[in-house]
Amino acid sequence: AIDSLQPPTREFAKPLLMPICDIIKSTAQGQVSACGKLEAGALRSGTKV
Repeated sequence: AIDSLQPPTREFAKPLLMPICDIIKSTAQGQVSACGKLEAGALRSGTKV
C-alpha cells in the first residue's frame, strides 16, 4: 500500500519556495527555527536564506 506511493516531484532548478507553517524560538539558546514544506528549489550547506 504505502510502497506503491510515489513521492511528489519538486523543481530543483526553481528558486527556493518553502511556505512557513511554524516558528520555534529557543530563549535558552537564542535560536529560531522555521518549519515548513520545501516545495521548490533546494537548500545546500552554506546557502544564505
